[in-house]
Order: sequence, then C-alpha cells, then structure tokens
Amino acid sequence: MHWWQLSRRPQTAGRRPQTAGRGPRLARGWGGLLPGSGRKASPTSPAVASGGAGGRRGGGWGLGGGWWDGWVLIRVRGEGDLGVCVELLRAVHERAGYPINWPADPRGWLTPEDRLGCWVAVSGGRVVGHVVLTGVGDGAEVERLFVDPEAMGQGIGRRLLEHCVTTAAGLGRELALEVVDNRGAAVHLYRRAGWREVRRTAIDWGGEHASELIRFVAPGTELAGSDRS
Repeated sequence: MHWWQLSRRPQTAGRRPQTAGRGPRLARGWGGLLPGSGRKASPTSPAVASGGAGGRRGGGWGLGGGWWDGWVLIRVRGEGDLGVCVELLRAVHERAGYPINWPADPRGWLTPEDRLGCWVAVSGGRVVGHVVLTGVGDGAEVERLFVDPEAMGQGIGRRLLEHCVTTAAGLGRELALEVVDNRGAAVHLYRRAGWREVRRTAIDWGGEHASELIRFVAPGTELAGSDRS
C-alpha cells in the first residue's frame, strides 16, 4: 500500500474531517508515519515542511511535493499514474464531452512540452482528478483539468484549481485558462472560485458541441487586453 492510500473521505456529507490542529494531530490522521519510514511525523518533519509547502495552508498540509487536506491528496503525477489518467480521461470524454475531440495520442496530450508541472488528486487510494500547469510566455495556464465523474461534487476540481493558483503565484506568473462554452459545470466552477471572464473567441473545431472559447484569468490578475470581444 502506498502512503497516499491512507487518505480518508469525509465522515459526513459535505463536511471534511477537521484538520485544524497541530502537526501531531494531522499525523494521527494518516497513521503518524512518514512515507517510507517508521518515524513519527511532526510539523518540522521533511515530509511536512519540504517542497516549498512549509506547514499548514488553506486547510491542508504540504507533504513532500504534495498537498493533503485530510481526505484528498494533491501530488505530483508519477509515470505509473499516466495509464490510469488516460482511462479516467476516457470516462470523462464519454460522459462529459471533455475533450471535445479525443486526442490521437492521449498520453502525449496529457503531457504537453511546455508543462510546468502535472498533478493528480488521490482519494480512497485511487486517482480521481488531474491537472497540468503550462508556461505561456511570462504567464501560466491551467490545462488538462478533469475529475472522475464518480467523484464529482466533492470539491476536487476546486482543490486542483487552487493548487495551480498557489503554484503559479510561487513562480511569479500570472495565471489564466481557456474553456469551451459547452462546459457549463467548469465555467460555473471558475466563476465561483473568483475567476474573471475576459474574452470569448469563436472556434471552428467544436462541431455541434461548442462555438466559443472562453478565457478566464485568476483572481487578482491584471492582464493586458482583458476587455471582452
């Protein structure tokens, strides 16, 4: 069993377990052991304080390059995750129409050359979400964001989005994203999270499914040419 398989789901609907305590309280939540060792965790243990995440933030704790909030873990995507992510993408494509056009090389599509990082969300011992942050000039963009249809409504997409916001801020890059106009749930997520629509562009590759590409910028972002068109 991998250490991230010890993540737990909320005990009551719509409410996550309380993680507001200190490091040792968190440690008890996932067995109190650092990954790959028999040592007890503490707020200053490498697995808690490393990866630039240093302690508690936004209801979660940094765990050696990942992010754990008590029941869902956001961690760097590993090579062994890619096949699972392709299967998950297929389910999303069939049930939610994302992406509109199935890529000829889904593994390559999930791993763009200009990526700054790729992450997965893990809950109950399985991958339930995915996101990529890419570099565009001096800025960054959220791409390849999707969630297991069976895990919708649990805030996983919001957590992946927040992880990208935090990462881009740490890199000093302004953050944006684009989404086709047929993805109502995604558009609703971005607006609820405080993202601002700045532009709509007509597309010719959406067939009967979508006609426009909507551009959003992250909260607090000021980009040139942000007027709607």
